[in-house]
Amino acid sequence: MEYKLLFINCYPRSGSTILGKLLGSHSSITYLGEVRNIHEHLVKNKPDYNGDFLSNCPFWKSVFENLGDNPIDLPTKISYDDLRLFSLNGIANQIMSPSIDAFIGSLSKKFKEEKFARENIRKYYRATSKVIGSNWILDSSHHTVEVNDHFHLGDQELRVIFLARDGRGVVNSMLKKSNLSIKQATKKWARFNERAMSFHSKLSPNHLHKIKYEDLCKDPQLEVNKICNFLGLEEYNLEQNFTLTEFHFIGGSPTVKSNARFDIRLDESWKDVLSKPDLKIFDKYSRGLNQRLGYEM
Repeated sequence: MEYKLLFINCYPRSGSTILGKLLGSHSSITYLGEVRNIHEHLVKNKPDYNGDFLSNCPFWKSVFENLGDNPIDLPTKISYDDLRLFSLNGIANQIMSPSIDAFIGSLSKKFKEEKFARENIRKYYRATSKVIGSNWILDSSHHTVEVNDHFHLGDQELRVIFLARDGRGVVNSMLKKSNLSIKQATKKWARFNERAMSFHSKLSPNHLHKIKYEDLCKDPQLEVNKICNFLGLEEYNLEQNFTLTEFHFIGGSPTVKSNARFDIRLDESWKDVLSKPDLKIFDKYSRGLNQRLGYEM
């Protein structure tokens, strides 16, 4: 087994950057962030979280040296909103045949490109494992399509953390950063989580750990201890390790900027922002999903 992969599966704006940093401060976990964006950061000369350009960063240079290929030639971008691609990938994962992959690739150039990108992502996992040893590699790329692909491939030890957040908080955050209506935002959030929960039904309890953003913010030490037990790792002093860790992950929330101090705050601003008509729209188009995730309406 070449590496051990820990994947945060959640809708964006659910606290994955916070969780990634908390877990990445464990000595046995290396937090890479959104691995699918590595190529874009490299080509566009974007810095990692620590402010280092990938081409100059000692950590990333070590990873690149272990790839076996020029990183410029290894695109990693994956699309998630293309329903046709989602369906084609589902077929490929169910059949798991190189000839079927080749046939689908002849029908869809995009499918072929994205299969290549997924293989490149796994190259990054393997290269990182050579740099850090046999420890856990943490990817917070969010999306179910990607983790489902890793699950079906089955060539590494895989654990999934499903990070849920009250949909009203997620939708409120989406409205701040986009031109979506509350109906559109709610439907996107619900569709993502329904697909995720369908995938989770295939996983055993030994491979899936569920956590709520709200619980994480209220008692981060307790929730991280639970994840350590899930992974078979020793518990650790979260606040002490957090402030001493140098992070080099890709992407993440721009609001989680400083690791100089341990300061995690629960954001429930939706309670003051969303109006009663807004909440009625959310309730209608979420189709009871929030309750299934354990939130009272």
